[in-house]
Amino acid sequence: MKAAFLLSLFTLLAMVSVAQAPNWDWVRNAGFSSSTLGLQAIASDAAGNVVIGGSYQTLTIDSFQLPALPPAAGHDDMFLASFDANGKLKWAIREGSSIWNWIAALTITPSGDICATIFFTGTTTISGHTFVAADWSDILTVVYDSNGVFKWATQAGGHHIFPTLQVAHDDSGNIYVPGAIENFIIQHGDTVSWHDAEVLSIKYGSHGDLKWVRSTGSAADEIEPTGIAADRFSNTYQTGFYRGKTFFDNFLLPGDGTYARAFFMKRNADGSLAWAKTMKGLSTGHEAAAGRHDGIYFLGSVKDSAVINGDTLVSSDVEGYHFLMKMDTAGGQLWIRTFECPNYCFMDSDDSGYVYVSGYNGPNIARFDPDGTLSWMKSVGTDGHRRSLMMLVNADGPDPVVASRYAKISLACDVFTIPPSGSNNIFLGKLHRSPFPAVADSIVNEEPFIYPNPSDGEFTVVADPLAFNAYLVIDL
Repeated sequence: MKAAFLLSLFTLLAMVSVAQAPNWDWVRNAGFSSSTLGLQAIASDAAGNVVIGGSYQTLTIDSFQLPALPPAAGHDDMFLASFDANGKLKWAIREGSSIWNWIAALTITPSGDICATIFFTGTTTISGHTFVAADWSDILTVVYDSNGVFKWATQAGGHHIFPTLQVAHDDSGNIYVPGAIENFIIQHGDTVSWHDAEVLSIKYGSHGDLKWVRSTGSAADEIEPTGIAADRFSNTYQTGFYRGKTFFDNFLLPGDGTYARAFFMKRNADGSLAWAKTMKGLSTGHEAAAGRHDGIYFLGSVKDSAVINGDTLVSSDVEGYHFLMKMDTAGGQLWIRTFECPNYCFMDSDDSGYVYVSGYNGPNIARFDPDGTLSWMKSVGTDGHRRSLMMLVNADGPDPVVASRYAKISLACDVFTIPPSGSNNIFLGKLHRSPFPAVADSIVNEEPFIYPNPSDGEFTVVADPLAFNAYLVIDL
């Protein structure tokens, strides 16, 4: 009989191979009430300014209180709040009027413009401009200047259209908006175009001009894109999951429709599809990261998908295990790490290629070197709130910034103690970026890896017995 023990990277690797974690440069908190999502997105710029966004009914930051909704409204509006490089509040604004509207993702372009993607139903108001959903739900792409002043907005709508948790920009300030769709309409000025597919990619110029719209994957039983990133050459990379054998343009990805598979795809600067690949077994892609460094990062979750010797599964029922994978721009796999992270994880990379991974329902943030070595791990607060924390991370600025939502408790962060300021709270902090050297792990043999199958674009996750890096696999 063969058994396998799976031990998490976050649990074990921290004890044997991590360097000293950096200290917090500053930490902040805000109190809020919300009936839906609360904190939802974070972004930072090269000067160290930070923007957070989400939904709320009341929001208090220091002595500043964003106006509350009328008691009879019964729903949340949206907020954006900007902080300078020292954590001081610069401004906060309130948007929205729809029954359902929330900020899905944020990014800050090289010029300092703040881009938000917004999901809404019915009718919503953005800085005095009214938008009406074409059908059940629409996506708004809204851009503000660095002072929070509205600049422009565009709308994509149709029957069941959803934004993802990421929006991307390139060095020229172009903006890339992904979405999950059934059928949809792109409306830009007097130009209206209709599309019928499920993986959506839209490119806007820095002034809101529509560059191109692409869609793919309509043959799937089910498909859901989740993340997008853009590199310095204006190529974009998307991930998500699908069910059933699926064509991504001319690329056929296998599947039997019974379980989800992660997909990874690249579009060239003109929107043409360069490649599409998948992972064998039950898996989903969550987020993508790229930048001025070489290599593309994908984050996702796995279940029944770590494979030994062909088709032998490491485990028949594993929840909460995630993968972090680095690929080259041609779609070749460079390395992969797997680790335990309850529920959803988040990720971002900096311009040097370091990757920061944070968790949902777990107050840890970890940094991986460009070669996949775990540099350090950092906790926010104590074990007492592990089940009430969502942690977002962004590394576009000079130092990585972290935001999370948590319950009414005090947090201890290095020399800082943060008292609660409401029934729900938002934590915001900046870590000091230091070039800590990675400590070699002498236990590591060969890491798990993914290899491409040229016939169908499929990857297989293979773990070597007794290899300790992400899973420790012991055959008995």
